[in-house]
Amino acid sequence: MPSKFAIIIPVQNEAECLGEVLSELKPLLAEIDRHEFVIAVGLNGCTDRSGEIATEAGVLVGESDRSGYGHGCLAAIDAALNVEPDIAAFVFYAGDGANDPRDIERLIDLYENGGSKFVMGLREFDL
Repeated sequence: MPSKFAIIIPVQNEAECLGEVLSELKPLLAEIDRHEFVIAVGLNGCTDRSGEIATEAGVLVGESDRSGYGHGCLAAIDAALNVEPDIAAFVFYAGDGANDPRDIERLIDLYENGGSKFVMGLREFDL
């Protein structure tokens, strides 16, 4: 049985780019056929059309009245767990297009095969 993963996308006023992010993300997730995915957007203090755009894209939407990344994450997690309570892990993803969706499969592979309980990607890393 395939594992279920939730893609958690906290957003605050990302209407300008959220539609494009979701349009790019959904087909790439469909190509990873060994797993099931649910996408959940967590609105945190949004005053734009981000919620409408997410709903039109057919993804789950949670909402927090409070601003902040953490509140958006929790709203999205709640929305995902209300629909799919047996999610294996959460993948946190930027609603502004800062992440490369092709990295999701690599992160999941590390999670499953690397013996890690926590895997984190970095945009840039320099010591």
